[in-house]
Amino acid sequence: MKVKSSFIADVEFKEKSNVLTVTFRSGTRYAYKNFTKQKFARFKNAKSKSSYFATMIRGKYESKKLKPV
Repeated sequence: MKVKSSFIADVEFKEKSNVLTVTFRSGTRYAYKNFTKQKFARFKNAKSKSSYFATMIRGKYESKKLKPV
C-alpha cells in the first residue's frame, strides 16, 4: 500500500508468512521477518511512518535486501 512519507514509498504485509516488505523512495526494498499483524496495524496508524520505522523496525527485525521491482 502506498504511504504518505518522505522516506517510505510503499509497504506490504503478508500475514501468512509474517513478512513486512518496505519499499523506500530510493527504490530499495527490504523484507522484515517475524513482523506481526498487530505491529503492522501500529505501523499503518503511525502519524509518521518514517519515524515509526526508524525507532520500531530498523535494526530490530531480521531483514533481507530484495531486488527492485
